[in-house]
Amino acid sequence: MVELQIEGFHGPISLLVAQVAEGRIDPRRLSLAEVAARWWEMAQEAKAGPEEMADFMVAMARLLELKAQTLLPGRQEPPPQEDEEERALERWPFLRQAAAILRAWEAEGRRAYPRPAKLLPPSSGLKGVTLDQLARLVQEVLQDRPSDGPPLVPQQEAMRLEETISRLRQALSSRSGPMPFRELLEACSTRREVIVLFLALLELIKRGEAWAEQEAPFAEIVIVPA
Repeated sequence: MVELQIEGFHGPISLLVAQVAEGRIDPRRLSLAEVAARWWEMAQEAKAGPEEMADFMVAMARLLELKAQTLLPGRQEPPPQEDEEERALERWPFLRQAAAILRAWEAEGRRAYPRPAKLLPPSSGLKGVTLDQLARLVQEVLQDRPSDGPPLVPQQEAMRLEETISRLRQALSSRSGPMPFRELLEACSTRREVIVLFLALLELIKRGEAWAEQEAPFAEIVIVPA
């Protein structure tokens, strides 16, 4: 389990969500960028698996919602804690499929395709950009894609994920300059391809093989080899 350590808190990110929801931690004093960066660093050190990454994405969506609530005038008290995961998934609906794919990959794909050993110093893999910004861009591109039709088969997408990781790694090594993330997403013809590409990028960042960068606010987000 990944233990998050920031000022005033030490423990799993699920506990952080619970304490914010209960009012024990003021979300207005919480830097979500710091939470994401610190979790990412600890996840690399702990060799976190896809299951933990899926839980992390849901937790960050919920923290974002809780913080947004505090900034709205006349805000209401947060909903019961048992509804938190469903509310987060409603805010970022693609995370439901992403989590299912990651869990299938954990169960099947990673045993069939073990990760290469690579010793790198811990880093967030993010420069000037947050995971929330990456997820927002994914959601924006998904809105322009029609429904995939047939029901999701996580095991099939888990195999596609490993293939996409390999293709993205090769593209990064063969390209002379940065790769615009939107350009990569727009090249996907289906919603599931977009989601799988997002997961492939997160995995390469977590392995220390890629960085996501944004040179200035509102600038294009690009992907570069580590």
